[in-house]
Amino acid sequence: MSDLLYSDTEEALRDSVRRLFADRCPPEAVTGIYDGASHDFSGAWHTLAAELGMAGLLVPEQLGGAGASAREAAVVMEEIGRAVAPVPFLSSAVLATVALLHAGDTDTVKGLATGSATAALAVPLSTAPSDAVVGVSAAGDGLTGRITSVAGAGEADLLESAYRRSLGLASEHGCQSIALPALSTGAAARSTVPPSAYASSGAAEFVFPGAALIASAPTSAPAP
Repeated sequence: MSDLLYSDTEEALRDSVRRLFADRCPPEAVTGIYDGASHDFSGAWHTLAAELGMAGLLVPEQLGGAGASAREAAVVMEEIGRAVAPVPFLSSAVLATVALLHAGDTDTVKGLATGSATAALAVPLSTAPSDAVVGVSAAGDGLTGRITSVAGAGEADLLESAYRRSLGLASEHGCQSIALPALSTGAAARSTVPPSAYASSGAAEFVFPGAALIASAPTSAPAP
């Protein structure tokens, strides 16, 4: 039976994350965004993800991560909840990262582990691990349907880059159907909102066209 008490290492992790949020996510700034105030929390995420290494917390050491367990991730999530910090740890460093590890996409995982990119798992936020994704079905060589309430889509720069790259390739090849790769599954999807609208919505909607151009999306060189 595992020890239910937190270890000294886990408490040190908690202290580091708590001090970060106390400095970078003060209550007045967090509550202000619900009243329409504008505030940039990207610096808090960069510090948490890259400097503290939380983006790679669940990534194996051989892939550049910390090789930690769900216990450590739970400590970070508790502090995120305590500060109500608007950072994409759950959606990118936990959900998308674990899905990509299971899918064997180690190249993308390495990028996520450094904190240089974020991703989102393209399933509805309410989906349980054992649930099928309702509203999407197989159609030819791809999927067709619609997915709503994708958590973390607003912060997932891999999704935005993929969308922009798809637009460029579609224009270049005269295609009318544009697809966005769902990074966790390799399936194709198209966002129903433009990249510029991601910043104003934490949960986005994606359409899966039955026949579409499936574009690769290197984040280093997105199409203009």
